[in-house]
Amino acid sequence: MKYRGHIQNGKIVLDDAIDLPNGTRVRVEPITQITVPERGTAEAILLGLGKWDGPPGELDHLIEEIQRIRDEDILPLSDDIK
Repeated sequence: MKYRGHIQNGKIVLDDAIDLPNGTRVRVEPITQITVPERGTAEAILLGLGKWDGPPGELDHLIEEIQRIRDEDILPLSDDIK
């Protein structure tokens, strides 16, 4: 089972109380910060598509085509969808 917590004053503090006996050995691993890519970038598109197996230049072409369609008001921005 995994438990979440944080560091406070140099010590690990668990978010919820747990019932483990004294002396129980545990493993602590830091969680890396997740950064959200800027909307419309190749990184954001790849995040939505999953793994990209095509050539890198083709992804650039896809981004340009998406922007062209948006500029023509064919494809609404996500902010416009309700």
